[in-house]
Amino acid sequence: MSYENLKNMSYAELEDICKDIRQKIMSAVFRYGGHLSSNLGVVELTVALHRVYDVYKDRLIWDVGHQCYTHKLLTDRTLEGLRNEGGVSGFIRPHESAADVFVSGHSSTALALCNGLLRAKKLKGSKESIVAVIGDGAMTGGLFWEAFNDLPAVGMPMVIVINDNGSHSQCSMLNTQCSVNGQWPTDGGRCGDTHRASGSLWYGAPVSFHTGDAACISLREHFSVDGHNIEELERVLRMAKASGKLTFIRVRTVKGKGYPPAEAEPDRFHAVACSLNYSTAGANITHPNDKTTLSAYGRNLSADGNNLTFTVAAAEALCLAAESDSRVAVVTPSMKTGAGLAGFAKRFPDRFFDVGIAEAYAVTMAAGMAKAGMKPFVVSYSSFFQRAFDSIIHDVCIGELPVTLLIDRAGAVGGDGETHQGAFDIAYLNMMPNMTAFTPKDTKELMEMIRFSLTFNKPLAIRYPKGIVKEYNTPYVPFKWEYINEFDKNRYTIIVAGGAMLEQCSILNTQYSMVNFNYNIGSNERREQRAVRTETDDRCSMPEKNLLNGGSAKRGCLFNIQSRINIIHANTIKPLDTECLDKIEGGVVVLEEGCECGGLASAVRSYYSGKDKLVDVRSVSFPDEFIPHGEREKLLTKMGMVIDTNSLRK
Repeated sequence: MSYENLKNMSYAELEDICKDIRQKIMSAVFRYGGHLSSNLGVVELTVALHRVYDVYKDRLIWDVGHQCYTHKLLTDRTLEGLRNEGGVSGFIRPHESAADVFVSGHSSTALALCNGLLRAKKLKGSKESIVAVIGDGAMTGGLFWEAFNDLPAVGMPMVIVINDNGSHSQCSMLNTQCSVNGQWPTDGGRCGDTHRASGSLWYGAPVSFHTGDAACISLREHFSVDGHNIEELERVLRMAKASGKLTFIRVRTVKGKGYPPAEAEPDRFHAVACSLNYSTAGANITHPNDKTTLSAYGRNLSADGNNLTFTVAAAEALCLAAESDSRVAVVTPSMKTGAGLAGFAKRFPDRFFDVGIAEAYAVTMAAGMAKAGMKPFVVSYSSFFQRAFDSIIHDVCIGELPVTLLIDRAGAVGGDGETHQGAFDIAYLNMMPNMTAFTPKDTKELMEMIRFSLTFNKPLAIRYPKGIVKEYNTPYVPFKWEYINEFDKNRYTIIVAGGAMLEQCSILNTQYSMVNFNYNIGSNERREQRAVRTETDDRCSMPEKNLLNGGSAKRGCLFNIQSRINIIHANTIKPLDTECLDKIEGGVVVLEEGCECGGLASAVRSYYSGKDKLVDVRSVSFPDEFIPHGEREKLLTKMGMVIDTNSLRK
């Protein structure tokens, strides 16, 4: 079905278009994975926006950006290959289309971006319309309210569409600040209407928006509308556009619209796994904290049904900790489902706090709890903790408060792309005084680390990847790196951070002596070749020039070791196990899922630079660029994070 003549279609034709779009969204999400409920809820809204505005000239800002699937379909893109290499991103991405204005993977940014666009528009004298579409919990973030407080100073016309789909009761605060008599109109009218004439909307009393420092915005344009009625949506949007004023439109939508299982349980279908058929998916998808084979975020159990994901193991460990220690509390910035915490919330409702998409607040509130004698755990994703950077330093580390950060999705996450890859947590944790950072090799060690944290009275971060790894069932000793095989100081040593990287190194334990890491992502000149084969030394000599021709798209680093390799798991990223490092005489390769700058290799290199011994430290890590979306294993292979087994030699 073609969408080219969208603006000329009848409303009956548009209903068929919306049905077709929903079919495409469900088909793509269940095949490739992605955000389902929120996208099903904004189909009619997106169609109406595209009919009223020129999305290539006007500025349509989405927040949160995962509501964009209909927008992509209406701007000459396909959802085939969604979130996979060669397919479209699951978020707004300007590299894909001129209709995408800003990258939008994290929440609560739209109003601030629009304020910047408005000020630039005023200075330049341009005429484009600016529209913010804010929903799915985005109003729970503090950045929204900072921008809201600036609206009186901006003083420019803009349309702000609030997609009220029930996420986190995001309109409750807006209700108290900017409603008339505590009520939004529910019939498509303006706030303050006392009556409504057939076929028209009447002006009502002005609405006052009280913001910081007693500033006030007086408006007449303030609507509430059925988000699944295109005719009503379009009429209100056109009135708002023509008004030339700052206009709020509250759009009431049903999250999961058109797919009954998602309508009944929208959070369960917020994000779903791939390789499912939507006609039967409702019976198969479960919450990620359930111990079933398939969850909304991927496989919880291995094929033999024994191994848990790190996410599930962390949630179980928290439940066990809460049973034994009444001080334990869990704080999360809107990641109850994603971080597998629904079970904890049900069992310990008085000690579970979902604060909305407010990462900095979550950390600072946890600091207050820790000061009062509680043992708080803040649970979220690696990329989301970036938004709490200053709070971790200022409110936790400086005061040495015993707050434990559980950093899920550390390393490559795959389909969610640049905004969600856990590339920077090792680096930002390394630079924080008073911070201790762990990374477990398996789920058993993760649970041991959480148990240890109950008696550790300082700031602590535990990072763990998405998915399942091999279980080693070896003892955990805090602050001591683990020798995976018998150590010989004269051998070349691979130091591995995290179980996802450690698992592939097990093949090197006894069978092979040559390791080849290849990478072909990004610029050919990104990194230098880091080791070349030598026939005379039983360690690894480092290169003075590249092994491969400079024009080759495929670069690599080749380690030829004529004896066995030491394999060490660095379960503690900070502080370093200096006793272990002092034993090493040969060269070192550090294999870590994170950026090289400021990472574990950087810390090891810095340590040796202050010692009276020369140890050559090489890094196999993420490149100095943002990692795109794609399948996790393919991304790791391209970045040189996967051993090339074809090059292994006995």
